[in-house]
Amino acid sequence: MATVTYKVLPLSVTDKQAFQDASAEELRVLLALVERSGDAEPEELAQLAGTSVSRARSALVFWESEGVILRRDGNIVNEFPEREDLSERRSVTVAKSIRDKNLELLLTEIATILGKPTLTTVEIKNIEEIYTSLGISSEYIVTLAAHMASEQEKRGKKLTSTMLRTKAHQLVEKEYDTVEELEKYIYLSTRDSDIERMMREILGWYGKNFGDEQKKYFNKWCVDFGYGDAIISLAYDYTTINTQGASLPYMDKILTAWHDAGCKTVEQCKAQYSADGEKRKSPRTSKREKTSSPTPKYGSFDANEAFLAALERSYGEDN
Repeated sequence: MATVTYKVLPLSVTDKQAFQDASAEELRVLLALVERSGDAEPEELAQLAGTSVSRARSALVFWESEGVILRRDGNIVNEFPEREDLSERRSVTVAKSIRDKNLELLLTEIATILGKPTLTTVEIKNIEEIYTSLGISSEYIVTLAAHMASEQEKRGKKLTSTMLRTKAHQLVEKEYDTVEELEKYIYLSTRDSDIERMMREILGWYGKNFGDEQKKYFNKWCVDFGYGDAIISLAYDYTTINTQGASLPYMDKILTAWHDAGCKTVEQCKAQYSADGEKRKSPRTSKREKTSSPTPKYGSFDANEAFLAALERSYGEDN
């Protein structure tokens, strides 16, 4: 297979909307390509730009579609027309493609999702490029755009056509290339996002990215066990009594014990925890009875009993 290299055209940021639409990641890939004089494999560009290989490839697709770089396949160089003719040539090509593939309705729907009366030339080119290069349906593109727009709105941001194009390339590369596969991806990503949001509220871990091991615990409790925030919050409270912190392995022991015992309500979990506590305490109690009783750390005040009493008030019959 011939090595694919790129010719980086003279850069002019002021007259290129692409430089405003591009993500920081796409800009880093372009700078890495400039540094390597256009001669670098996606793997090398990914390393230089600090991103994944799939994202580096996606960035190359973006810059090529915007006329910033030119692909060289082997000894063949696809020479570019003069810069002043490029915009007109691409616009004519896109217009013909829209007529041939009946994309007017798709563009109208995407404009509505983006919250715009009409799309700009760059946005039209991005949508047309998604449709023609990936071979995915209009339904796929609209479904993906609606999902992404909703996720961006939760973050207080807006979806752009460049973000949509980049994500579409990533998903198709991972073989989420049909509407059915896309819906599966959306379900899984939305579910995981909701679980992480709930766990941040329970643990108070804001502004912190969860690792793979932590996500495994969360999916085990929420997906495999089917527990919601009330039961997981109760396990967290019991954990803090015994570990003075948010120990996920300790929480996992508590929740696994409840699941194995068939507990499905807060009251059942509380009863099981009390029963397990009596079992753990019995052998140690008999040993202590043979020795003199130590002086209580807090006099006659039992901190654990007070905390458990508080939990009873927080997780009463109404929960």
